[in-house]
Amino acid sequence: HHRTNISGINNSDVIVANSEWAFLIPDQFLSLYFSTYLGTIGVALFFLTTGYLMPLMLQRYKRGEFLLNRIFRIFPTLVFSTLITWGCAFWCGGIEFHLSQFLHSIFLTFQFAGVEPIIPVLWTLVIEMIFYLLCFLLGNFSSQKLVYAMGAVFVLSMGIHFWHLGVMAYMLKYLLIIFTGSALYFLHKQVGDRRKNLAVLAIALLLWFGVFAFTEPDSPYSHLSTLIFT
Repeated sequence: HHRTNISGINNSDVIVANSEWAFLIPDQFLSLYFSTYLGTIGVALFFLTTGYLMPLMLQRYKRGEFLLNRIFRIFPTLVFSTLITWGCAFWCGGIEFHLSQFLHSIFLTFQFAGVEPIIPVLWTLVIEMIFYLLCFLLGNFSSQKLVYAMGAVFVLSMGIHFWHLGVMAYMLKYLLIIFTGSALYFLHKQVGDRRKNLAVLAIALLLWFGVFAFTEPDSPYSHLSTLIFT
């Protein structure tokens, strides 16, 4: 969002993207041949990892302890990193942010307030926090709970999309990527019946790609290549 454009690099991107040397710039290579991007793969990996780790954490902590653990793990670091970014943006790039942007950034309310956050990638943390609230409500995961939760999120995502409630539709569908990580955990750790776990993983993948195919068909998250690279 706040990068300085360097015409020489931008021009070289165009040259490389239209030649056999596209592999020299990974994003260009992935975009040309696989319809995905490094950033997309990174976000998907981030969400899958979160989903994979949460079943174990929910076994370790009670619901209240789990939520407090997440809050104290995330928000002090969030406040510190946002302040550092704010200072660096001003001193290094002359970019000025308002106090309201800082407050909405640290409380993760910027999307609902229509405010540009100081750190653009904070949208991923908003989705994480929504997932943690769901974990608080659900308690210990089971394959049955996982299927019910994924089905509910899928229906809500589709409904909100068709009702044109943009922000919520945009955020909820990413929860299905996180749930896919939880389904991978059950399969990998052999929690319960293997066939059931395979079925749950298949459902998670179908819902993930289904919701993006219907709501955002041009998104790299709707392409199989994103899943394979992740």
